[in-house]
Order: sequence, then structure tokens, then C-alpha cells
Amino acid sequence: MIQSAAPASLRTLHLDCPAPTALGPLAAARLAVQLPALRALHLTDACGLTDEALAGLAGRLTDLTDLGLLGCRNLRGVALRDIAAACPRLRSLAISRSTVQAIAFEPVSRLERLESLSVSACARTDYTPVLNLVAACPRTPLPAAPPP
Repeated sequence: MIQSAAPASLRTLHLDCPAPTALGPLAAARLAVQLPALRALHLTDACGLTDEALAGLAGRLTDLTDLGLLGCRNLRGVALRDIAAACPRLRSLAISRSTVQAIAFEPVSRLERLESLSVSACARTDYTPVLNLVAACPRTPLPAAPPP
């Protein structure tokens, strides 16, 4: 677990949490307080992480630009609304092996700086909202072909 000696200037954290209690709500709150400069957070197999704890993290880590939630099986996706509101600088979002529900992706469409979205192996997700999100992205005109 992250100790109080963790450098407050840490900007990137990749954390693999194989034990269900490794990153529960209390540990997530401590992480957010101790690492205020965090810009990239990747959590793998954080089975103890709930939507409520993730919303609390997002509320404190408002400068996040990169978030990966891989194998966080207790997430239903409710926190995506809070992430979209609290982390407007988010440029990359990856979610896999979770129970995030399809409707949860609607707030992601408000992330104006989002450049990368990866959604895979989410058991309860109908990917139609994700595809609608992609369809709603502004289209960048292709450069004109040079004259022959």
C-alpha cells in the first residue's frame, strides 16, 4: 500500500491489485490525498474499487489526463459521470473486464479533450452507446489531394 513517504510530485501510477482488499474505498481516498499531482492512473484487478470510491478519486484528482481501469470488476460505471465532470482534461480512458453498463458511457461524450477510448470485455456492455459516441465525434476534414 502507498505509505505517507510517497512523493507528492508523482505524476504516473500503474498499480496491479490482485488482492480484493488492496484498493478498497479507504485506500483509494488515501491515494488521492497523498498523490495530488497524479496525471495518469492505471489500476489493474482492483476488485475492491467501487463506483463510489472511484468518484471520490476523481473528485480529488481533477488534473487526470489518463485513466485505465482494467479488471476492476465491481465498477458498474456510475462513476463515469463523476469522472467526466471532475476530470475535464482526460485525454485517454481505458476500461476492460468490468461490469460497466452501456448507459454509463453517455457522460464520456462530454470529455472534449478525449483522444483515446478503449472498451473491451465488459460483460454487461452493449457497445451501441460507445459506437454512438464515436459517431458523434467531430470529423476532421481530410487534406485535399494534390493536383495530378
